[in-house]
Amino acid sequence: MKAGGKMRLIFDDAEITLTEATIEEVLQEVALLTRQANEGGRVVAHILVDGQDVADLEAFLRGRVYPPPEVIKITTLTPSTLVNEAISTALTFLPSLHEDILQKAAKLIQGQNISGDSWARFLEGLDWLNSLLAGVMQHRPLAEPKKKEVSFLAEELRQSVKEMAAAWEQEDVVGLADALEYRLAPLIDDCLAFLTSLSSEGERR
Repeated sequence: MKAGGKMRLIFDDAEITLTEATIEEVLQEVALLTRQANEGGRVVAHILVDGQDVADLEAFLRGRVYPPPEVIKITTLTPSTLVNEAISTALTFLPSLHEDILQKAAKLIQGQNISGDSWARFLEGLDWLNSLLAGVMQHRPLAEPKKKEVSFLAEELRQSVKEMAAAWEQEDVVGLADALEYRLAPLIDDCLAFLTSLSSEGERR
C-alpha cells in the first residue's frame, strides 16, 4: 500500500523526502532513525502527521486511507527532558483530573450515568500519571526523601486503582464513590504537591 506521492519525513533536524514509498518503507525508515536516536540516549517524544498529534504512527498510517500524509514530524528528547515536560503538563492536568474525580463520585451517589468514554479517558489519565511517576523515579535525580515520597505515591496510586476495580466488579457504587472521593482525590492532590515541588526545584537550578 502506498503512503502517497511525495512525503516529507522530518526527524529532529534531519529531513528526508520519500517518493512513492509504501507504508512499510516509511515505517522502516522511522524505525531506523528511532534506533539511532535511542542509541544516542534519546526517545521519541512527539509525532505529528500533517500537524496532528499521533500516539501510534503505525496504527495511524495503516488506518488512514485518504488523503495520504504529506508531512511526518518526529521529535526526540532525552528521557530526563521528557519527564520534565510531563511534569509541566501535570501541573495543569492534575487539577482538572481532581475535579473530574469529585464529579464522578457525586454522579455515582446521585445515580447519574457516566459514559464509557468518560471512564476510558479517566483511566487513561491515571495510567499517564502512573507512567510519569515511574519516569520520575527512573530519570529524575532525587534526594532520598523524594525517592521515598514518589515511591509511596506510585504504590498508593496502584492500590487506589485496585480498590476501584474491586468495587466496580462487585457493583458497589457507594464503595467506588468513596474510593474516588476519599482515597483517589486526596492522592491526586499529594501528587500535584510533589510534582510542583520538583518543578520549583528545577526552576531554581
